[in-house]
Amino acid sequence: MAIFDLLRRLRSKSGVRGQCLVELFDEHGRLKERRLVKNLIVNNGKYAITEQLLDSPSIAKPSHMGIGTGTTAPAATDTALGTEVGTRVSVTKSRSNNVLTLSATFGAGNGTGAITEAGIFNAATAGTMYSRITFAAINKGSNDSLTLTWTWTIG
Repeated sequence: MAIFDLLRRLRSKSGVRGQCLVELFDEHGRLKERRLVKNLIVNNGKYAITEQLLDSPSIAKPSHMGIGTGTTAPAATDTALGTEVGTRVSVTKSRSNNVLTLSATFGAGNGTGAITEAGIFNAATAGTMYSRITFAAINKGSNDSLTLTWTWTIG
């Protein structure tokens, strides 16, 4: 019995886990709202992450974030945002040991409205979705900026 408990604990602590810090700023750079949201790495994202270990991966690396107004809860089979708004933004990436950080800012005029979802993709349009989150509406005005800082922990 003890070996099964150990295996269960190991299984529950391994894999890829993620979260996203969502921050809304006004036109003067003052923080208006901050949320920390657990994320779902969708099936295609898991495949794409493992694909990167191959000599010649056929799936591009994560490169863009998108935001939207969809409210359907994330599902492992998601391939797109529910209702994408604005233009996707290129991400900056960094790594510290087993933690990957991806960050992007949606500036004034890009993706305004009641933002309720976000995702990580490997293209400026279409492409493979790696991750998706939904959250209670953050009202992004036309002069506001929205910064998303995603962290993925492997292990």
